[in-house]
Amino acid sequence: MRSTCEVPEQRRATVSGGHGGKATGQGKQYETELEPRLANLHSRVHLGTYRAQPSKRAYIPKADGRQRPLGIAALEDKIVQQALASILNQNYEEDLMGFSYGFRPGRSQHQALDALWVGMMRKKVNWVLDADIRGFFDNMSHEWTMKFVEHRVADRRVLDSALAKASGIGRPDRCPVRR
Repeated sequence: MRSTCEVPEQRRATVSGGHGGKATGQGKQYETELEPRLANLHSRVHLGTYRAQPSKRAYIPKADGRQRPLGIAALEDKIVQQALASILNQNYEEDLMGFSYGFRPGRSQHQALDALWVGMMRKKVNWVLDADIRGFFDNMSHEWTMKFVEHRVADRRVLDSALAKASGIGRPDRCPVRR
């Protein structure tokens, strides 16, 4: 298990995105005093006083005319989320199969297609199945997701924090919303 202290690469994360970031110019201001601000953020996370800000709601039009909700996290929330994602990736990466490409660092859909092509050329393939579960994340149980995470994450601050509950791990569109 890794603790939240063992992610030094997160200190070099870009701080220009998120609402309160690039759009408002706050990212540049945050960057000017980056070290003390990150130390303060680190302290608040570890003391349990950090509270995630409501996400800004935006909508992206879909091809069928519907709109996909998008939660745009505040600047500090993105930094914390990136650190948490890095820790979770490190915890779960060892369990993933080599042919798994979805949402993994350093892997892309292009690499998945290349691997599929190589596999099809080397072996006799009679059919290929492509499946997409419509609304999967809309119907996924947050409670069950957290139960699975609890098996691998020992740090109760992560599991019990308002961030874990409010961020909707895997569901940024279900974050608290600021319009």
